[in-house]
Amino acid sequence: MSDDQEPPLLTLKQASQRFGISVSTLRRWARRGEIAYLQAGRGGTIRIPADALEDLMNRPTPRSPAPHPTEPRAGGIPDWMRR
Repeated sequence: MSDDQEPPLLTLKQASQRFGISVSTLRRWARRGEIAYLQAGRGGTIRIPADALEDLMNRPTPRSPAPHPTEPRAGGIPDWMRR
């Protein structure tokens, strides 16, 4: 693709099939601003630039923080767990 060409725009269904992501997830990402998209008018068809999805799929995912140990409740440990 040359520099003056726009990247191809995909419908939600096309993007879903191409990248293996559900349509509802793509719609949610668009609504949250996690992915670039274009929409024709109010309530119109959403189009996603293919390169935006490729960038997102190639981005390293952040590691989840280690789970924190659960503090016992004010009443302490129940008797049935103390065996």
